[in-house]
Amino acid sequence: MSEYDLLKNLGLALLKKIKTIVTNKYLLAIAVFFVLSFFALDNTYIDRWNNRNKIRELNSQIESYDKQIETCMRKMNELNTNKTNLERFAREEYYMKRTNEEVFIIEDEE
Repeated sequence: MSEYDLLKNLGLALLKKIKTIVTNKYLLAIAVFFVLSFFALDNTYIDRWNNRNKIRELNSQIESYDKQIETCMRKMNELNTNKTNLERFAREEYYMKRTNEEVFIIEDEE
């Protein structure tokens, strides 16, 4: 037997094994399911992964907004308790002044 015949027989045997694997209806059904679920359908696993990452990002934003709301509510309660606090806040944040009063704003260059 020559090398050519040996390789030919080996190739034919390998092709027969590949044919039995490819024509297996259960394996084919599983392969089609995975292709559809990962790439072709509307709600693929890739989309689910992206949506899960978006949900994590949005939850972190919600936490930061909740912290901001809490600090603003605390500041609002503090301002509503005393009129002098409200006046001080208006002067510092919005540069408001009383009538017949001049306000000089000095900013640091740092």
